[in-house]
Amino acid sequence: VLGPISPRLFDRQTHFVWVKRKVAPEIKDQLKGVPGVYFMQDTKRLYPFSHSGGQLLGFVNVDDEGLSGIEYALNKELNGKVGKIIIETDPTGEPIFSFNQRGNDAKRGKKVKLTIDHIIQSIAEINLKKIVDQVQADCGVAILMDLTDGAILGMANYPFFNPNTYSQYRSAEIFQNKGVSMVFEPGSLMKLFTVAAALEEKKIKMHEKIFVPSRLVIKGTTIEEAHDEGPGFRTPEEILAKSLNVGAAKIGLMLGAPTLHHYLSALEFGKKTGLGVGGESPGILWPAKSWREVDLSRISFGYSVSVTPIQLLKAISVFGNNGVLVDPYIVDDGTNHQKHHVRVFSSHTIKMMKEALIAIVEKGTGEMTRIPSFTVGGKTGTARRFVQESSGYVLGSYNTSFLGLFPVNQPRFAMIVIITNPRTTIYASQTAVPCFKEIAQQVLRYYQLAPDVMPTKDAKART
Repeated sequence: VLGPISPRLFDRQTHFVWVKRKVAPEIKDQLKGVPGVYFMQDTKRLYPFSHSGGQLLGFVNVDDEGLSGIEYALNKELNGKVGKIIIETDPTGEPIFSFNQRGNDAKRGKKVKLTIDHIIQSIAEINLKKIVDQVQADCGVAILMDLTDGAILGMANYPFFNPNTYSQYRSAEIFQNKGVSMVFEPGSLMKLFTVAAALEEKKIKMHEKIFVPSRLVIKGTTIEEAHDEGPGFRTPEEILAKSLNVGAAKIGLMLGAPTLHHYLSALEFGKKTGLGVGGESPGILWPAKSWREVDLSRISFGYSVSVTPIQLLKAISVFGNNGVLVDPYIVDDGTNHQKHHVRVFSSHTIKMMKEALIAIVEKGTGEMTRIPSFTVGGKTGTARRFVQESSGYVLGSYNTSFLGLFPVNQPRFAMIVIITNPRTTIYASQTAVPCFKEIAQQVLRYYQLAPDVMPTKDAKART
């Protein structure tokens, strides 16, 4: 009934030994009346939504100590303080009554309320599972933030993890909340911030064409496009819409290392967001003085720099908040979480960038994200995966992603979707994009938001 028995149970010098902790009521009923077996009331953490938010919540051990996720990060607040009493006993261990008993009262743990909306969390998890299974990917992440105050409404990881049965999992990797711990090169997503920085510095104009060659060779390193469109004059908006590596590299070189590093630092890459969920990584943003020319060009289109999903979500918030960063938060303690109003870009730059975000969706690589009657803006990313264990890029393995805002005309939500190592396709347009669209559509219906644009004839036809 109880499994392996501790040898201490047969030690005559031992007055007390746990036979088994936290047994089910039916086990207790079977053992009632067994001589020498006694029962002590105990507590057990239950997670009523099973796997939903498993990696975010984390789990506790048999002593109710948090070992991962929110449980670990807020273990002290949740656990409270154990009470104790000091008593006198006789030589046999029997307590002696005394009026001088001393001790400390127990203190209950605090209640912790999260900003997660269970409906939104379910929407994200259902659609994430669907696409990861469909494209036979390793895993996926989806995070949704309310731009009005920075509240994280959903943070989904797949494959799922059920904290009620944590001991059944063989690999500790399943416990990781990749929304904050996954460190990866963002690829084309970084082009948004390179272009925004160049606009702010007046190095470029959004609708002024610059010459983009088929490839650049910098100190022996060749930079080229995934799909060569041939040399030609392109506007920065077209560079974003067509996701041109060479064009982004040229803009980065115009900026220079100190300036681009300044803006990436202002967006708080290379720094933890302070979300407070446990296991967060700061990513990697090397000092500008260590950047070679080839590093500058590669960082401009998302290589030689490593970020986390939550950092990217925070960074894109500037485009939905008129140039001011939105601090994401997930513990709702009733206080104002937007204490630091850090302006990164001017209103003029934001206006240009919002138009570019919409153009990417309307006529660029994010075309499949369009939602009738709503403006959606964002950027696709397909980046080779660098694997630490092999100290190099894995042939044919990619992270595909979509980072965006909706509705763009009246910004309310920011979201990121990342699909790791899809096997049936390597394109974000067939992985992260449809997942983003499905989640966004269902979120808009759930919140019953009014359309922010009249549907065109083409949009009506698509529906």
